[in-house]
Amino acid sequence: MRLRNNPKAYDIMEENDDLVILNPENHKGHYHDLFDENQSLYIEIGMGKGDFIYQNALKHPENNYIGIEKFPSVLAAAIGPGVGGINTCEI
Repeated sequence: MRLRNNPKAYDIMEENDDLVILNPENHKGHYHDLFDENQSLYIEIGMGKGDFIYQNALKHPENNYIGIEKFPSVLAAAIGPGVGGINTCEI
């Protein structure tokens, strides 16, 4: 996957702070508090556009998911239509 730099990536992330963990260090040791239900927590490192994690969150609502992405432009691309409303997924 090749994405060009998105100069608005940080703005997109801030606009979607209900989905994006902007300060992960503030949640160290208590990530379960981010979710409505205390369920098994799965982490995807290098989630790209988020297709895999979103599909799993839809298929398995009995689990909680956190996706980690290094590049803000890629993370911004993962925030798209249909992402909201999945209470078991944070990125």
